[in-house]
Amino acid sequence: MPDNLPQRVGSQSGGSAAHPPETQTPLSPGGAPAVASKTHGLARFWAKLGLPGQIALGAGLAALVCFSLPWYAAPDRSKIINRMFHTAAHIGWSAAVRLSGIGPPPGSLDLFPQLWLIPLSALALLVTAWLAGQRRVAQRLAAGITLALSVLALLVELSFYLQIQALEGFFGVQEEEGSLILPPAYSVTWGFWVAVAVSAVAVAASIYTLQPRPLQPEDVEESAC
Repeated sequence: MPDNLPQRVGSQSGGSAAHPPETQTPLSPGGAPAVASKTHGLARFWAKLGLPGQIALGAGLAALVCFSLPWYAAPDRSKIINRMFHTAAHIGWSAAVRLSGIGPPPGSLDLFPQLWLIPLSALALLVTAWLAGQRRVAQRLAAGITLALSVLALLVELSFYLQIQALEGFFGVQEEEGSLILPPAYSVTWGFWVAVAVSAVAVAASIYTLQPRPLQPEDVEESAC
């Protein structure tokens, strides 16, 4: 019996050497599996939106960002020197609240209340994206709502542009003595054009999604529900 003991111990140690115990390395909450899980969750959420929901989400977020960019330039009456003026840029939010540079003191006038339709339509686009992701509305209906809201935003932006051009014609100083050509007193700026581009892309993308196309698996699942 004692002679067999070393062999049995050796066989056990050999078995343990052949199959070493697995060790688990603890991972931090911000480890790779957690990051992969979050990435998978975002990808799943993005896929659930469908193309119309994705367009609505992107257009809504982009519209809110664009509304915080410079939309127009107006004279800064605090910096008029020798009949020369400097212009100051104003974001879309300030344009919706008031127009700086004209009117009675302190030099502001409410001329663009229709601009509030831009952030309101952006919020409506975000709600549409959420409804599309929850399958509360059909994909074609979500595309139609996105198209209507984007066209509304384009019309509001067009009216703002025409008003700025009219203000420049009435109040702008185009030429001084000595044939000195001055820059426009009132003009739209780059943030406005970015907003127009976002609305135009949303309109084009919505029209594309409304075109007849082969039946997709998500359409079959939606109709079954």
